[in-house]
Amino acid sequence: MAKIQVDNAYMSTDVKESYVGADVLSIDKVNDGGNGVFVNLTVHLTKRNDLDEDLLREELIKTFEQHSEALPNPQYISADVEDVIDFDECSSEQYNDCAASARCINEPGTYRCECLNGYPDLDLSFPGRVCASEIKGCEFCHGRGDCVRDESGQQNTCRCYRMYLGRRCEINGLCK
Repeated sequence: MAKIQVDNAYMSTDVKESYVGADVLSIDKVNDGGNGVFVNLTVHLTKRNDLDEDLLREELIKTFEQHSEALPNPQYISADVEDVIDFDECSSEQYNDCAASARCINEPGTYRCECLNGYPDLDLSFPGRVCASEIKGCEFCHGRGDCVRDESGQQNTCRCYRMYLGRRCEINGLCK
């Protein structure tokens, strides 16, 4: 019921285009002797530059106050938003799709990915999702092998093509 009320509330606000949904984390009785409840929830939004915690709080309170007749037992409901914080999608790989060789950067309402230094981005339309750890025919290997980067992106090693040898594929194995 709480999720439906929050969904309905945000769908009648100025942020409805950015509202994706809400997850109710817990509902607890208020310990002040009243009949109220404390609803702890996470609100999911798409990116919009003017969205911040204050705007989300104001819109939710305004909607609850304007439509209190639609809520159950309106005489016992007050719109009081305790805390609104940005969810950090970078806190877990479960919440973002950045490549293993990319850095996740949390932003208000969203996140972005950047390939680590030394890992070229192979898909600029979705930055940080496909970061190369291997570059075919690279200059470091004199064009005779593939560069392979370590996890830090700092060290190149060469995987030489057939018949080439040496740390940087500098030796032609056929010549004596």
